[in-house]
Amino acid sequence: MERRLVAILAADIEGYSRLMGEDEIGTLGAVRNQRKTLIEPTVNQHKGHIFKVMGDGILAEFGSVIDAVGCAIELQRKAATSDSLGPQSHLMKLRVGINLSDVIVEDGDLYGDGVNIAARLEQLAEPGGICISSGAFDQVSRKLDLAYEDIGNQQLKNIAQPIHVYRIDPRRGGGHSTGVVARAPNIRFRKPSIAVLPLQNLNRSEEQEFLCDGLTQDITSDLSRFSNLFVIAAHSAFTFKGKSVKAEEVGRQLGVQYLLEGSVYRAEGHMRINVQLIDTSDDRHIWAHRMDISSEELAQAQDHIVQKIIAMLAVRLDAAERERVLAKGSAVATAYECYLRGASCYSHESLEQLTACRNLFEEATRLDPTFARAWGYLAYTTMRAVAQGWFAASEGDTALVFAKKAVQLDSFDYYNHWDLAFVLWNLRKMDQALSEYQRAVSLNPNDADLLAEFAETLAYRGEPLEAIRELERAKEINPFFPDWYRWNLGWALYSAHRYESSLLELQQMSELPNHVRLIMAANYFRLGKPAMAVQFVAQFLQHEPGYTLAKLKSRTVFRKAEDEEHWLDAVREAGLPE
Repeated sequence: MERRLVAILAADIEGYSRLMGEDEIGTLGAVRNQRKTLIEPTVNQHKGHIFKVMGDGILAEFGSVIDAVGCAIELQRKAATSDSLGPQSHLMKLRVGINLSDVIVEDGDLYGDGVNIAARLEQLAEPGGICISSGAFDQVSRKLDLAYEDIGNQQLKNIAQPIHVYRIDPRRGGGHSTGVVARAPNIRFRKPSIAVLPLQNLNRSEEQEFLCDGLTQDITSDLSRFSNLFVIAAHSAFTFKGKSVKAEEVGRQLGVQYLLEGSVYRAEGHMRINVQLIDTSDDRHIWAHRMDISSEELAQAQDHIVQKIIAMLAVRLDAAERERVLAKGSAVATAYECYLRGASCYSHESLEQLTACRNLFEEATRLDPTFARAWGYLAYTTMRAVAQGWFAASEGDTALVFAKKAVQLDSFDYYNHWDLAFVLWNLRKMDQALSEYQRAVSLNPNDADLLAEFAETLAYRGEPLEAIRELERAKEINPFFPDWYRWNLGWALYSAHRYESSLLELQQMSELPNHVRLIMAANYFRLGKPAMAVQFVAQFLQHEPGYTLAKLKSRTVFRKAEDEEHWLDAVREAGLPE
């Protein structure tokens, strides 16, 4: 039995029974003609496949939600303007429903709740309209300029849980005959889209570099907290660091409407920050600002930059959102600099490096005990050291105290909930961890790294399909994503029993971390290739001799016993000793 993730399009003719009662022969002829001359060619043009025909309707599958939506918009536009489909064509109004779901494939047909939901969404649509589930809408909302209405949760017939639904108006917005890809040069986002390029270090000193990079990442992070902005991940923007590339080219590659670029110059006692906002469509500078500030004012400087950018992009902020963003940061400049220095080595994994940045976060909290994000980073680095076996297990409780303090000080900063989730997860408090991850995502749905880490949690909880969706969202936000996204996606795909897809994803990693070899081995075992499975476990043991199944089990946190067995049985059979 094969399973796959697809976009399902359901379409039918509104009032078909009434039309048949009025003119049976004419209606049948018009339906056949419409299917042959309009529906089938349009579905094929958008890389779709009709897998079922039901009198007045069809069900079609697409590999991409963008293709499905593009097809639906074109179908409705052509149906509304064409009178060449037969004498009844002007009376035949299509209704279309679209859903994204994992389905069962058997004998050329598709089965599952996802197919049923698409059919129910079609019945919810108005004549000439389109209804789409929120899961599918999330895949296209940043890529197509859609005119839509959020109609909230809808209870669909014979569907247990309510479905969040959007209506799309096919008469307006950006449906394209061949779809739109993430980095198309003519892309237009419903939300203002921006990338923050690395601030240039005019001092050309290594000591100053941490400040430029830290400010860049902080500006990116704080902009991402606004749900009405689409912000490209800092990781992708940093691929342009030190390169001379035209704004139009950067905009094309990242798929953004605006760029923020600038420079930092520091002299004794003061600092000058220059920033420019650029429209990538015509390389036009639409705003420039220079700030001369004292070193003591550094903590407030990036808040000022964020506020100015938002004003220039004409984003409407309510008072709560404005207060939420401007509240972040430290009032003590030296504490803020400790925080920035610590964040600059945040990703380093050796004990020496991790301890060095942890000490900086600890110093930041000493200098400013109200600095919430520093407490969160202190919690994370402490728990990371525990997870690596560098600190005693009892230090995990200390990390939990730090993380809870961060949330207590600033419950609106998604980073603090993220750090608390990470600590709780490593303490095996799975339900509490999930709640904190969800809170973090609700506060900032635009942080790609957060989504990718959250996805790993979902996979371990027995929700691999949701994990796959979150990882695809993360890759969309961060088109130059790091290799560990593929690691997490490979794991989610294995958990979903999609072994070939998992292997394909993992094989694209530029370097193969040792523990990924175990996932490769498990995939090969499940695919009936035991020799390859044994080979990968042998390679793993060369790097970590003496590693056992018991040790692997102690480092994994599964919610369902069958998922744990699915993992451990495979690596055991591939040769990992007990």
